[in-house]
Amino acid sequence: MKANVWILLGFSILIAFARGKAEAYTVEGWFSTHAEIGAGLARDGSYLWIGYQGSHLIEKWDVSNIDTANDPDGIKKSEFSTSSAVTGIALDGTSLWVAEHPQLVRKYDTAGNLLGSFIPSSPWNQGLTWGRNHLWLVSEGDDRIYELTTSGAIISSFATPTTFGEGLSWMSYGGRDYLWYMEGSNLTAYLLDLDSSLAAGVSHVVRSFSLSSITPSGPQGLAWDGSYLWYSTHDLTVDENNRLYKLNVSDELAVTTHYVNGITGDDSNDGSAANPWRTIQYAINHSMVGDTISVTDGTYSNAVIDRSMTLNLSSNAIVQGSSSAFVIMASNVTVNGGIYENGTAGGVDDPGAGILVGMDGNGNTNPVNNIVIKNTTIRNNNEGIHALNSDISLQSNTFSGNSNYGIYLSGGTLSMQSDLTLGGSQHLFTSGTLTTGNYSLNADGNLNIGTGGVLDASGQTTSSKKISVSGDWTNDGTFTPSMNSTNGVEFDGTGNSTLISGGTVAGKKFHNLTLNKSNDASDDLNVSTNDVQVDGNLNITDGDWILASLNLTVDGSTTVGEALTL
Repeated sequence: MKANVWILLGFSILIAFARGKAEAYTVEGWFSTHAEIGAGLARDGSYLWIGYQGSHLIEKWDVSNIDTANDPDGIKKSEFSTSSAVTGIALDGTSLWVAEHPQLVRKYDTAGNLLGSFIPSSPWNQGLTWGRNHLWLVSEGDDRIYELTTSGAIISSFATPTTFGEGLSWMSYGGRDYLWYMEGSNLTAYLLDLDSSLAAGVSHVVRSFSLSSITPSGPQGLAWDGSYLWYSTHDLTVDENNRLYKLNVSDELAVTTHYVNGITGDDSNDGSAANPWRTIQYAINHSMVGDTISVTDGTYSNAVIDRSMTLNLSSNAIVQGSSSAFVIMASNVTVNGGIYENGTAGGVDDPGAGILVGMDGNGNTNPVNNIVIKNTTIRNNNEGIHALNSDISLQSNTFSGNSNYGIYLSGGTLSMQSDLTLGGSQHLFTSGTLTTGNYSLNADGNLNIGTGGVLDASGQTTSSKKISVSGDWTNDGTFTPSMNSTNGVEFDGTGNSTLISGGTVAGKKFHNLTLNKSNDASDDLNVSTNDVQVDGNLNITDGDWILASLNLTVDGSTTVGEALTL
């Protein structure tokens, strides 16, 4: 009988999934144990631990050679008895934790010696797993998943995605933690994002698929081994034996694209292109690491990105913030497109940014890396982008109407991948490292290199590239000028500017320096605090340069079209 079944199971099984598209997993192998329900399941290296409800046995099986090509059985290595029906097993690295019917958890060593026990307050225990140095338990009595200490105290809990929860298994994947959850009545395996489920108090499902193509009934335990998902089933419609299946679910875990439409979407949909979700935050909460979210035109509430992903927003997708509009708290995030507006400052922890990086506005910080922000419009916020100790790159973004800083870089790095303009008196501050590359930087407001900060323009190898400042220049950090830019640093625009904290030492000096104000007679550049050293050329085209009692040293040529007041 087994040989006949192998003919079917050697192929990938395509099943219908709630997202409305075909999903695939592959049965890599299976074997039978004996005629009773194997409810508990846990994986340990080459071994699979199986617990039974009828005989109260726990068995250790060698499953290192299970595959469809050679059709070997697992090899039972050892067994020991428990006192009651087993409903779940967890391994903490050295000991076995066993959930026993109806409301008991025991701790054994791997030889079967009892080490301790506790009675959890959760009713009707089913699946059990281990993660983050705690136990995680499915309670079929109240349809919740509990995080427990090793003495049984409840730390946290959240609602299961369905009733009749059976198996439970821990999975760390892509730097994030998940739980596999088995539903008993419709034979569906669910993958739950742990942190967002805990935060919401309900399960956030990021993947799900049916196992009914394997057996029509009898689902029990699940165990993830880092590469494969093991599935225990006792289906009397097939035979009397419990069966263990080794499933390749790599296609299920592969990155996918979810869709959001703020006009026609609904968060009760499946997130497919035909049936999009409505809100960006819901899409984030139900995405895996590496997924892509595609957002159409519409107006959306602010959102927190807490996992690595790509967000592609249409040019008229507007994200509005009652505080900061978009918050990025995970590395390896790309934000492409969209409008981010109306971020309102909420005190010292929330600057009211269009895009806030490395802090969430509630006092929580998480420096992140590899953040790409491109093709966005960031407008009418208190600050455009505010980044804390994070590494970001900017490309083809438009900043307008941000009332305070266009960009505020507190530590970390910012790499320009295109010309960058902060128009309309938006300021720029960096106490991190801002690298221009071979691109121009234009700040219509003030440019402030804070203590410990670096502004590196050495990559401006094209002579037309430059740094333009309409407001004040303050350098309490380090400035590395371009050696190729004709204008170097150019003071332009209308109104007076002040050059503060220049200097004659490396990191303070200019190479080429240009004064090119719009109004010849009324716009001044006032030098304050320190002497000024220009290693290259000084060009005063329009506006008055006022040195007061400070010294100016120019190693190259000096062209004075307007006033130079010493």
